[in-house]
Amino acid sequence: MQYLRYVDDVWGLWTHGEEKLKSVFEMANNIHPRIKLVLRYSTHFIDFLDITTTLADGYIKPDLFTKETDKHQYLQISSNHPRNVKDAIPYGLGLRLKRICSEPEDYSKRKEELRTRLTKRGYGESLIKVIWSKVDKFGRDSLLNYKESKKSEQIPIVLTYRDALSNIHSIVYERLKTLHKSEEMQRIFTQAPLVAFKKDKNVQDILVYKKT
Repeated sequence: MQYLRYVDDVWGLWTHGEEKLKSVFEMANNIHPRIKLVLRYSTHFIDFLDITTTLADGYIKPDLFTKETDKHQYLQISSNHPRNVKDAIPYGLGLRLKRICSEPEDYSKRKEELRTRLTKRGYGESLIKVIWSKVDKFGRDSLLNYKESKKSEQIPIVLTYRDALSNIHSIVYERLKTLHKSEEMQRIFTQAPLVAFKKDKNVQDILVYKKT
């Protein structure tokens, strides 16, 4: 027996027969009157979060799972967001497929499905091709390894995003020498500040009153 938990969802392998599984499930459901479990099991495949795991030839083969209600409403390419945010959509989704799909044919199939969905949201074929060429350079094993996130020492400058600020990163780096003419500023800003954007108000923010 082996099981893995993510928040309140549990995925596992059971090797002691169906009757014992139901018996353990019934016992677990009687531990606390306010905690009730739901059991879904299969001898062939099971859906868990965004993964379908299939047992074939003694091996577990993961593939992408999406609910029928998923509308795939990815960020529109015409949306008022920084370019790097838009580029990160196909990149992040491509990495997700690479991590999940263990079989090359499944990976190729899911990529084509995703390509169709992205083009419907305005992403160009050439953009998707360039970004996914970067994804394809990664080996799946390397993507599955846990990586420690590095803490940035950069001081953030938080600005409301405007199209006119698209070159603000280069401006900050160009003016760093001017900032470092002050010993005090040189001590505070040991490296260029990190430019971070917050979203501007949209129509919903303007029309809908939010309680505070």
